[in-house]
Amino acid sequence: ITVNKEYNLVLVDAGQRQGLRVGTPISFHRKDRTVGTALVIDVRDTFSGAILLELSDPNDQIMVGDGMKIDPEGV
Repeated sequence: ITVNKEYNLVLVDAGQRQGLRVGTPISFHRKDRTVGTALVIDVRDTFSGAILLELSDPNDQIMVGDGMKIDPEGV
């Protein structure tokens, strides 16, 4: 995961090969808690770009090393 805080963009190392599509909602996790949610806006073979929608805690940030999950309720 790479994060551009200025534009609220997140680059993840999952793409079409892993089943991501434009419009796929994803969530980011650290240990056993959700850190934030995003929406995929660009997909390539092995990586994707997503726009950050919401942070669970406004004082927190998505960080390198956070886990990512496809949000099944939003698909």
